[in-house]
Amino acid sequence: MTSNPVISSCFPFGLFRAWHRLNLDMKTLVYPRPSVQDCPLPENDSGHGEQGSRQKGQDDFYGLQDYQHGDGVRHIHWRALAKGQGLFIRQYTGAQNSEIWLDYEQTMGADQEERLSQMCRWVLDAEKAGVEYGFRLAGLIIEPNRGDDHSKQCLKALALA
Repeated sequence: MTSNPVISSCFPFGLFRAWHRLNLDMKTLVYPRPSVQDCPLPENDSGHGEQGSRQKGQDDFYGLQDYQHGDGVRHIHWRALAKGQGLFIRQYTGAQNSEIWLDYEQTMGADQEERLSQMCRWVLDAEKAGVEYGFRLAGLIIEPNRGDDHSKQCLKALALA
């Protein structure tokens, strides 16, 4: 059992001593360190995505979608916002996969820590690429999405694994 640390000061003249006992009874999440090895994102799962149709990418305009926290500012539909219609992002069609699945079973590593590090790298890379990704880890399934809230949910699952 450790005692709580005390911060004290005799500043400025040394005549009086002021102190405060710190209460450090808190919980902290520690995310796995992202893998430094080159581990490309997994390909689109044939059982999950659309087959034979055009998928969201960056080529042709596809439509508008409600803005989610973390979406790229360059895709915001500024004209709709200026007209007071709300905040939307533009979607495009192209050859890019519409969604991928990050699955713990697809990772390669000597131990659990390496595999969790690879999952962490995949989450960060998928978020950076703007790809919608689903997440599977030890019975936990997080449906495909993207954005800061989604990445934090996935990283929290990795921290608690």
